[in-house]
Amino acid sequence: MPGGCACPVIVRRELFTARLCTVLRLLRRPDDLVALGEEALASVTEPGLVGEIAWNLARGYGMTGRNDDGIAVITRVLDGPDPGVPWRSRLRAEQGLLLVTGGRWDESVEQAQLAIAEGERDGDPVTVGWALHTLLQAASGTDALEVLDRGLRVVVGADPESMDLRLSVPDQSTGGVGQSGPRSGV
Repeated sequence: MPGGCACPVIVRRELFTARLCTVLRLLRRPDDLVALGEEALASVTEPGLVGEIAWNLARGYGMTGRNDDGIAVITRVLDGPDPGVPWRSRLRAEQGLLLVTGGRWDESVEQAQLAIAEGERDGDPVTVGWALHTLLQAASGTDALEVLDRGLRVVVGADPESMDLRLSVPDQSTGGVGQSGPRSGV
């Protein structure tokens, strides 16, 4: 900007980029999401937006079967400046989901339980719901039904981010609740 600070322009661009990552995730365009998300994490500096971008990027990696890349980006962001509420706990919940889909059951349960504690503390039902989704993957029998019941009670808020979560519940409940889990008692 001639004679002025470009800061407001940069802030708007970073916000637009974060929200575009969300849109690409919701449209199920993981290749575009990964390309934009990787580029954005190299340039965006505001911790909350970094958290939002990382959450979407990790989910994009998960959609393309690149769980280890998703785990790595989450670890990198959680080891950096605090992304704040709700992104810190949502990143943890997503990390648990990526771990469970990669067969790392014990680690996934640990991350899911941390995410539930943080999500409850922060009043974020989306975090709690995704963490319960992870626990559902590792549960079986009546334990799975209890996790599913709790998950259905948790995700009632108006947060648009809960839509993916609400849509995933029928897949689990009709696809054999918790049958992929290694054990009960989660």
